[in-house]
Amino acid sequence: MADDGPLYLGFDLSTQQLKAIVIRSDLTVVADAKVEFDGDFGSNYGVKKGVMVNEDEGEVFAPVAMWLESLDLVLRRLQEKNTPLGRIRGISGSCQQHGSVYWSHDAEKLLGGLQPGRSLVDQLTGAFSHPYGPNWQDHSTQAECDQFDAKLGSAERLAEVTGSAAHHRFTGPQIMRLRRKLPDMYAATSRISLVSSFLASLLLGSIAPMDISDACGMDLWDIPGDNWSEPLLELVAGKDGVPELRAKLGEVRQDGGGSMGKISSYFTAKYGFDPECGIAPFTGDNPATILALPLRPLDAIVSLGTSTTFLMITPVYKPDPSYHFFNHPTTKGQYMFMLCYKNGALAREKVRDALPKPDEGSDPWKNFNKAALQTPPLDIKSESDPAKLGLYFFLPEIVPNISSGTWRYTANAADGSGLAEAKETWPAETDPRIIVESQALSMRLRSQKLVHSPGEGLPAQPRRIYLVGGGSLNPAITRIMGDVLGGVDGVYKLDVGGNACALGGAYKAVWAFERAEGETFDELIGKRWKEEGAIQRVDEGYKEGVFEKYGKVLPAFEKMEEKILAPTRHRTGPDRTRPGQLARSSRTNGMSTRIWTRPFGRRRLRNRTICLLGPVSYLDCAVFCLFLAPQLLWQVGFRDTVVCVLQALPFLLLKLPVAFIWGRYLCPRRLQSLFVQRSTPFEDFVTRCVRYAFCNIPPRIARVFFCKWVALPFLHFRMFRYGLVPSPITWNEVETDLFRGIWICKKPLKDPDIVIYYIHGGGFAMGTPFFYLEFFLTWCSILRSVGYRNPAILALDYTLVPDASYPTQIREALGGYEYILNLVDDPSIVCVSGDSAGAMLVLSFLLHLSDKQAGKDFGIRGLGKPAFAMLISPWVTLVSDQHKNTASDYLDARQLNQYGRQLAGGNISEVDPLISPGCCKDVAWWRRASPQRGIFIAYGLDEMLAPDIEALVRTLQNAKVKVGIQAEPGGIHAWPVASLFLCSDQQERLRGLRTMSEEVRRHIRKDES
Repeated sequence: MADDGPLYLGFDLSTQQLKAIVIRSDLTVVADAKVEFDGDFGSNYGVKKGVMVNEDEGEVFAPVAMWLESLDLVLRRLQEKNTPLGRIRGISGSCQQHGSVYWSHDAEKLLGGLQPGRSLVDQLTGAFSHPYGPNWQDHSTQAECDQFDAKLGSAERLAEVTGSAAHHRFTGPQIMRLRRKLPDMYAATSRISLVSSFLASLLLGSIAPMDISDACGMDLWDIPGDNWSEPLLELVAGKDGVPELRAKLGEVRQDGGGSMGKISSYFTAKYGFDPECGIAPFTGDNPATILALPLRPLDAIVSLGTSTTFLMITPVYKPDPSYHFFNHPTTKGQYMFMLCYKNGALAREKVRDALPKPDEGSDPWKNFNKAALQTPPLDIKSESDPAKLGLYFFLPEIVPNISSGTWRYTANAADGSGLAEAKETWPAETDPRIIVESQALSMRLRSQKLVHSPGEGLPAQPRRIYLVGGGSLNPAITRIMGDVLGGVDGVYKLDVGGNACALGGAYKAVWAFERAEGETFDELIGKRWKEEGAIQRVDEGYKEGVFEKYGKVLPAFEKMEEKILAPTRHRTGPDRTRPGQLARSSRTNGMSTRIWTRPFGRRRLRNRTICLLGPVSYLDCAVFCLFLAPQLLWQVGFRDTVVCVLQALPFLLLKLPVAFIWGRYLCPRRLQSLFVQRSTPFEDFVTRCVRYAFCNIPPRIARVFFCKWVALPFLHFRMFRYGLVPSPITWNEVETDLFRGIWICKKPLKDPDIVIYYIHGGGFAMGTPFFYLEFFLTWCSILRSVGYRNPAILALDYTLVPDASYPTQIREALGGYEYILNLVDDPSIVCVSGDSAGAMLVLSFLLHLSDKQAGKDFGIRGLGKPAFAMLISPWVTLVSDQHKNTASDYLDARQLNQYGRQLAGGNISEVDPLISPGCCKDVAWWRRASPQRGIFIAYGLDEMLAPDIEALVRTLQNAKVKVGIQAEPGGIHAWPVASLFLCSDQQERLRGLRTMSEEVRRHIRKDES
């Protein structure tokens, strides 16, 4: 080709760099350049690995200004290499998927008026309503993802419409969160771009439309309907905000080729581009990867890098929540199928490092490769040998959605029957083959619906398999990939020097500006693409007999995944585990499981030190209100919040001061309650406020006071205030199909020697375990001070009324208890506990455990009784005319009875002992139901429930149940919990928890159990 022929430019704006590659029409590379964000701009923008991180919120984002500077810099570097930019006829590119950029109302004017004498960053600062673009690693959108999965009915239905289930990184949930958190920013936004259309916009000098393939990574595009999904737009923006959001998103460009317009005069004047140079649509990095070669239907690309990605082109749209479907970036009627795995090279390296190290200077993979190639498929050495199957997840996996762990199973090699966990760990030399097989089997399992027979009676399989990434250089890995995945035309290593995305963009530009009418991307690029030097055949692929051998055990592999997934399944869908989490292992029904912990921190405290924050002060109350106010406005609404505040003003401004001053300072002491006599002014003041709230604030408003989004920021503030950042104790949210809750543990990597199963109070209508987190952290520390090495607490987050009624709460309580037994497999180290309504649930589920009919109704099989029960102010009788208000207690009898009726919900009698334990007078039943080592009850003599509690104690004593009590003179409801926050004296704050901890220690000792 003549040296004066047309050139084409492809960009790749990834997380850590911006690459530019220039090619000729015949696809040969002329020049390239890149900008490393950390190296070139790290000191200016404070980025690390290209991003900024706010761990408290789970936010990961990049400064848009850095991308502006990078575009100028990469073009200067091309100039410095004497690249003939004036010969470039067309430009396209790829960018990190899912990221978004927010343009201001001045954007179009500023883009159209760029002056070559100044830089992009100097001129476009005012073009953005938000200075940052969320990155694909962001994991701050859990609440939004839950709503996306629920909006259309299920994650499966969402995948049917958009090609994917909800994921943290997807643009729709990101926009929804930013609209909620930054409403002024959202209002100031005129247009929203994906990173791909953002970069195209800079080159065009006007805002470019989104690419059809990249738009599929938003959870907003209706793929079958070929339009924005109206219900999902409504979810993000509200019903009235749909037209505005639709305008911000703009139209989606259906044609991946052609020209969107000429290059901006800024680039012609500054860098010498031809004014006739055209800008083709830019796409996402994953779609661009499949454009780096003429990939045909039935061809697959497997990227064997730090993570593993499996890509295929298919004319069949068969979505599933466990993988992704996108419109093809260039070919209408075709789709891109994508699987993403976290456990790629890292997992293989872990297995490699467990083997003896090769001689110094040798290939570090020498022993791994030797073991993998010497081990026969599935380690079947003879006809009688079972097939070996395994999962090796050193990180929480996306596909399937399983937490970290290693599992080893065997199955009948002939048909996959008889799946069972391996009775003993096999030699480390077996693992190299099994881990690569497991990774390939997972890809084969999920892609089998998309492949068909290539002909000549061959089984369904890919035509060709292209391997990229570091793993493609390993002969053992490539051999096993071919054994499992097949590939009738062979397995090939694709060598594009890490430039696949940029080359895909450049090839797209060639096709966009040189295609004949009706000529497809594959047709044009296929004629010009030269295999020599670009690919190398590394394995024959399909091997008759070997491929079929793996097919026989594929159902067993799927069954193994399901078996492992069952006890650890996250209800909220895939890809929800945050980076930086730790895992602890246990045994569950013969299999390994993992609990995920999100560390508050790793600060080391001396052994026996109490994790204790200061008492709640007026400053804390003010800060709590600051966190509460926006949540009230968001969850309740402006009108109802204002009405509630206005209704409270007479009490706050008149009734409260008068009653407080009279009751505390003017009333004769002999007429004061013992609580008032013993309490501090702050304790008395707060208790009066709580009493008003319990009686007068509707539960749907009151529950916001206890919600996660208020409680967690408040706890973080208090920990920061008292210098306990990070925390010495870890906690995590646990969610299964049966229950959700929080797991708190000092040493999550070790087995606990005591587990407290705690159910919170709140009248069944309010409260969350997040509100109790400070209480739990302190209790864990006190348990260590009385002799436990590694105490743990599982706090149940049950469904509140009126959202659900009996038997939902009991099912959840039983589910949480079964979960604990699956983890520790030893009920003799479990103490069940709770306060108020939660304590009633504890008593209720104990009665359910010991009732044969309830056991049948609830499917309870073989759950052992816990060792001990520790109850705080238990609400014993669901509805009773014996409930009478007291002078000091904050409970209200009328409200309490109303909540009780809502719990029954007409599904069960209000006096049935299964829901109202105080109505159980059957001493034999109580003997069967009571924990092995008895029950301890702490309550206040001034609380409303005291008579009912004392009646229960008498019933238990008549049943010969071991029962201990701590009756606090002047104590009000749930005082051991409340005193931790309200008392100013440290010993008084801890007295209730110390007593409870000592009682637990007296009854449960690991060495005795």
